[in-house]
Parts: sequence; structure tokens; C-alpha cells
Amino acid sequence: MYLRRYSKKADGEEYGYWSLVESVRTARGPRQRVVASIGKLPGLDKEAGKNIRLNIEIYKNEDRYQWALQSGGNYILRTNWKESDPKTIWKRYIQLTEVEDAFRTEKNDLGMRPRYCPKKIH
Repeated sequence: MYLRRYSKKADGEEYGYWSLVESVRTARGPRQRVVASIGKLPGLDKEAGKNIRLNIEIYKNEDRYQWALQSGGNYILRTNWKESDPKTIWKRYIQLTEVEDAFRTEKNDLGMRPRYCPKKIH
């Protein structure tokens, strides 16, 4: 794997960003596959990517992994409501999503968009 610099022009300016790339052999020959987009790295010029050594270590958090396995397929709601009955909390949550959906539908039907007005000095 290595760092590769990409650049694009927008509004007459050139923007540079970096990606972590690996070489992959395909039937059509070697290709480069982007593993991760890193973005802008301050202080690096175009040739700096050739001299950087990058070590990546990935650790598995066993507690989080076990929790994810046990809670798979379940909804977990986090709330500050004082209600102790889970069925009531779920019912209120569903009502809230239905109200939000109704507002979203009405805004779309009416063609409403946010309108930003400059602030006037009083």
C-alpha cells in the first residue's frame, strides 16, 4: 500500500488530497484500488508521498463486538424521557417519526424550501 496524491481543479484553483491505495492484479492488468480517502495532509508536497511509511494497526474491541452480536436485529432507543414502560416509549417514538414524515411530505407537496433573508440592522 502507498499514498497517492489526487488533484482537481475547481473555480480555477487546484485542490490536492491523499488516498491510501493498494495495487491489485486483474485480468486487464494491475489496477490501483483506493482503500481509504485521507484528505488533505498539511505540509506534504507532491513528492512527499513517496517517502512516507505508514503503519496501520486494527484492533477488535471484544466487548463491543459481543454487544453487537447480542443486540443484532433489535432497536435500541436512547432517550431522556422519564417513562419506565418500554411499550409507551416505543409508541411515542413511532408517533414522532410519523409526524416528521407528515411534515416532510407537506413541505415537498407545497414546494417549500428554506428561505434565507439577510439580517437587517435595526
